[in-house]
Amino acid sequence: MEPTGNVLLIRARDAEGKCIATGIYPGLNQIAEFWGNASFRAYQNLRPNEACHWYALRYWKKRGATIFDWGGEGTYKEKYGCTAYRVPWFIKSRYRIVGALRNEARDMFDRKPKASGMAAGESNQ
Repeated sequence: MEPTGNVLLIRARDAEGKCIATGIYPGLNQIAEFWGNASFRAYQNLRPNEACHWYALRYWKKRGATIFDWGGEGTYKEKYGCTAYRVPWFIKSRYRIVGALRNEARDMFDRKPKASGMAAGESNQ
């Protein structure tokens, strides 16, 4: 793939230069998105994902983005001064069973993090 300038790949490093987090932030026209990130658990006390988010917000804002789509919900987004908006999704499957299976998979996915997080005593960040 040739470089297009439409994808920002970020790597956060610790003081010694070791990579401790990464992030992928595509953007086009006036819309930038948070596609995903990852960080090593041992370094999460340094909040490297937050550093990636702040960098991406400034990067895309300088390039004219007026919308930054975080995807989904989460109270952690409030610290970035986001304005929440909802985008309706309409999905129609060719076969009714496919729609039913998709809905069940989504419901199972939505239930899993809440149950595992509560069991482990973790906070949602």
